[in-house]
Amino acid sequence: MESRKRLSADTSAASSSRPAKRVAVETDPVPIHPDPFSYDDLAFLNDFRREAIYRCLVAERRETNRLRERIKQHEVQTLFHDDHVRIIDVWLKQLLEELAVSYGQYNPSQDGKNL
Repeated sequence: MESRKRLSADTSAASSSRPAKRVAVETDPVPIHPDPFSYDDLAFLNDFRREAIYRCLVAERRETNRLRERIKQHEVQTLFHDDHVRIIDVWLKQLLEELAVSYGQYNPSQDGKNL
């Protein structure tokens, strides 16, 4: 094993040095291929972008219509709610007037303002 690691004494310095580098020899020049990416191939990309934009537009229209329907529904509910509040207000006023009449504290000139 030591014989492999160490050079023998009879070898010269020239033989123990590294071998000279090889000189590059051009065999065949590297073929230059035309650019495989051309702008003619981008037609499908433009079509895909148009379709994507159209899909987004359709989705936005759908969302807008859904929100408009919700607004209409809330407007109807608001009117329904306002009607209920008015009915409850009138009913409560009538109830208070009946209570005031039954206890003898009702004055028709005040019209329920001191209740």
